[in-house]
Amino acid sequence: MHPDLSPHLRTEECNALINLLKECHRNYAEERSRSREHGDLMQTKLLNPPEETGK
Repeated sequence: MHPDLSPHLRTEECNALINLLKECHRNYAEERSRSREHGDLMQTKLLNPPEETGK
């Protein structure tokens, strides 16, 4: 189990590091979500190519 990360139990320097870590985790989750959406779109395009016109 992780220790309590309540701000009142830590120094200001420690709280700054904890906040940076939390921000990093949020950014990673957002990037991963966007990457997954991009991958799904590319797979859809590969499996369902657009019909060529003007042959």
